[in-house]
Amino acid sequence: MNITTFSLICIIIGFIIAIGGYNVAKNKRRNSTIWFFNCVFIGILALIIIALIPKLEDKEEDSWGIVVFIPGIIIFIIQLLRGLSNVIY
Repeated sequence: MNITTFSLICIIIGFIIAIGGYNVAKNKRRNSTIWFFNCVFIGILALIIIALIPKLEDKEEDSWGIVVFIPGIIIFIIQLLRGLSNVIY
């Protein structure tokens, strides 16, 4: 399997995980857009987190999404920089 095929498979799996996170968040009355991007950046870990947190009541605010999103962005940037350093050097 060459690198292009592997990359395509990883992108498809990541997109499926992100759609799953979006649907779980929507069913739990969470901010589905933020959880979609959490699943894009963090992957299966974010999907597990959204599956484990409780469903919101009518007037509650979703604070978990941002709490998970910020570290997720940091992890994504670190991984991106590590990947770029391997390409450059």
